[in-house]
Amino acid sequence: MRNVNSPDQSRRASPGPGGLRFAAVLTLILITPGLSSQVGDNWPGRDLFENHGAIKLLIDPTDGAIVAANAAARAFYSFPSLLEMRIGQINLLTEVEVADEMSRAAVAERNHFFFRHATGSKGVRDVEVYSYPVAVGAETYLYSIIIDVTDRLIVEEQLRVFRIRVAAVTGAVLAVAVLALIFWALRTGSRLRATSKALATTEEVYRSYVNGAPLGVFVADETGRYREVNPEACRITGYSEEELLAMSIADLIIPEHHGLAEDHFRTVLRDGRSAGEMAFATRTGEIRWWNVVAAAISRNRFLEFTEDITDRKTAEQHRFALVKAAEELQSCTPETVNYSRIAETARNLTGAFCAAVNLFDADGKSFTTAAMAGIPHHIARAGDMLGFSLTGRRWSHDPLREAALGDAGTIVFPSLGSLASGNFTATLAEGIASTFDLGEVVITRVMTAAGTLGDVTLLFSSGDHLRNRDLLEIFAGMVGVTLARIRTEEQNARLVQEKETLLKEVQHRVKNNMNTMTSLLSLQAHQVRGTRVAEGVLNDACSRFRSMEILYDRLYRSDVHNAGSVHEYLRILVPQVVDLFPAASRVAVTVQVDGDACRHGECCNLDAKRLSMVGLIVNELVTNAMKYAFAGDHQAGGDNGPIPAALTVTTSCMAEMMEIRVEDNGPGLPAAFDEDNPSGFGLMMVQAMVSQLDGAIRYESPKAEDNPGTRVVVTFPRGFGE
Repeated sequence: MRNVNSPDQSRRASPGPGGLRFAAVLTLILITPGLSSQVGDNWPGRDLFENHGAIKLLIDPTDGAIVAANAAARAFYSFPSLLEMRIGQINLLTEVEVADEMSRAAVAERNHFFFRHATGSKGVRDVEVYSYPVAVGAETYLYSIIIDVTDRLIVEEQLRVFRIRVAAVTGAVLAVAVLALIFWALRTGSRLRATSKALATTEEVYRSYVNGAPLGVFVADETGRYREVNPEACRITGYSEEELLAMSIADLIIPEHHGLAEDHFRTVLRDGRSAGEMAFATRTGEIRWWNVVAAAISRNRFLEFTEDITDRKTAEQHRFALVKAAEELQSCTPETVNYSRIAETARNLTGAFCAAVNLFDADGKSFTTAAMAGIPHHIARAGDMLGFSLTGRRWSHDPLREAALGDAGTIVFPSLGSLASGNFTATLAEGIASTFDLGEVVITRVMTAAGTLGDVTLLFSSGDHLRNRDLLEIFAGMVGVTLARIRTEEQNARLVQEKETLLKEVQHRVKNNMNTMTSLLSLQAHQVRGTRVAEGVLNDACSRFRSMEILYDRLYRSDVHNAGSVHEYLRILVPQVVDLFPAASRVAVTVQVDGDACRHGECCNLDAKRLSMVGLIVNELVTNAMKYAFAGDHQAGGDNGPIPAALTVTTSCMAEMMEIRVEDNGPGLPAAFDEDNPSGFGLMMVQAMVSQLDGAIRYESPKAEDNPGTRVVVTFPRGFGE
């Protein structure tokens, strides 16, 4: 048997892919334990052997007989009597070479081979063989996996030839290329010099663009240190080029925005681009705002374009402050208006050193300084101690100051001395200006359509000027609207107070008049005592006046002059009506409410009109009870003896209805009583007033022998007439 690795075979046979080798070895390892002690159709592992896609043979190493072949092997070799053949009939090596190779495989000296095998229909094929000895009972066989590598070897041979040809062509091409390169180098020497000159010109143009750019240009490395800057970068920061090149991004950004700057730089490192706004400090310490757009131009170089947006940011902050001030002013009331806050807002909007809010008197001439903002605390305290506090100080009319202001909405004076007048000498003004290093003075009127309500006076530091005149005038207009509203509310409050005082006075006078009428009627009833009809009429009229007197007395004493509690009203009215009758001393009177809410005063309230009708209704019902239930010596009785005379008035408040019950334990209603057509002026009046309340009235009399009594129930809607 001839080894496939001999020199004449080495050029065609080469190791197969590592994956195939691994699969072959793994298959042998998995299959070997399954072989039984005999080789036949039923040995364990037969199905795995038979149905496996790889070409497999089981060979007797003693004589080369093919003991078993799977379906893939039978299809590949296509010999009808494959199992009757020997391996030497397939392998193209000599019998000696085949026997030698089998002996090596049998003792596991060698497992991997390259052979040329004959097939029935495909001719001679190059194959790669993995062969291992396996024990089946007492016998040892060679378990072989065959891989057809014919096509692969053909491709490899073609590739080898192609490489030889390519190497030859490449050598020729390289030779030509070297010659062409030498020729090109000789011809383009002058062009390289021209290109170098053009690049220098381009660099100069680029540098002129960068140096002339209206934006600050910074080039930083991966650590954030500046490597290049343009003149605009120097101008907006106040640093020289040498100073900036010794600094990093963190040296310019304010400490509060270091985290923002780090996030910005990390985004550039990650995404190659980033944009954002942040605050920086100039060389003089001034805080200004940048809009920064950065991009990566290489792995360790980053380009930043910076625009100074301080004016825009300041305008945004001022607009925000103006909106916030509008919200505060809108919520102000006469009790909560904060003039100090108004002065501070005016100072912040304009950048003034000091701001004062002055309020004019009704005549529009004299004024009072309501508040100031910006004066150092120790100066303000010293002024208070010396009795020269400006806050709360009233200034009399000054024609010179009024003439200096004129009719303009905002007036700018170059200095405090130019505003001096008879009340404020120029010497004192210049002394104050010199002490505090003050410059121009700005006065903005606070006006409405009705006239001038006051002004906002601003003092600026020397060299500083009003920068936001429009914002100041808008704010002054907002303050004017607020002051006008507050003054209107104060005037309305005074009018309401005057109205309440007048209403109380009217109620007091009505109550006194009712008291006078009650007294006159009582005196008249006393004079006609003995004349039953006249006395009864006078007492009825007296009780009606008394009910109205009590009502107005309650309204006069209450904080709410158009409504009152039904229970509290009846609690005072009922006993006083009862006292008008001779039987009052022997009648037990009870005035009560139903429900916990009513007992705590949380319901049973009515407006004055309905309350007066309820009073008249109860007055008539109590009067009838005293006249007819307790007129004689009648007393209800039971097993335990006579029951004392009792009169009960109950108020009950329900969800939507109110109920008044007047009960007595007298003899009850007469048999001839007609509930629908009651006789007598009093009950007719009751019926009419119940109808006005959109209510209903019913009369109940149980006619019980021990305690007949009478109950009158009046119900009406709680919300009627509201």
